[in-house]
Amino acid sequence: MTAQIEDVVVLAGRMYALLGVNGPGLFEPNEHGLQVHMTTAACRRGYVCEYAVDDERLFLTALRLGMVAPPTRLFGADLRMIGSAATYSALRVPLTLTGGLLLGAGRSHDLDVPMGRHPAWKYTEILELSFDDGGLVAMFDRSEVVGRRRDAPRDCDRWIETAFDRRYPPIL
Repeated sequence: MTAQIEDVVVLAGRMYALLGVNGPGLFEPNEHGLQVHMTTAACRRGYVCEYAVDDERLFLTALRLGMVAPPTRLFGADLRMIGSAATYSALRVPLTLTGGLLLGAGRSHDLDVPMGRHPAWKYTEILELSFDDGGLVAMFDRSEVVGRRRDAPRDCDRWIETAFDRRYPPIL
């Protein structure tokens, strides 16, 4: 399996990879009547999102969809085709996430295995954000805790089982 394209979150002007999600309220195509399909082996789920935390709220800010007949406008943005992906940018769609996001920056490419999602221990900076109905309620730096796992022995079979799962267990 190919490594998957990651959703991103822009926070305080920096771009982070979205490593994990706990709770409902992020963008889901089927909740908007959109039927997506895999566009490449690197995008099995058929869509990629860009989110932003602005004014302590979570927003969907850009979207790429694999669709046969995409809408010409979505969330007020015009369709732009980039390759086989329907792309909508300059969005500001408020989201209702209640739960957490695990974000990462500074991925070590020395640790890359071209399969599934990159686990948090591959990143040097890890943030955990907690939301209530889309509002940011807390932010924790989990870099040190996750960093301890970077050098710990890993169970390869367990890693393969979770390589495509975005849920994450509580860190502390």
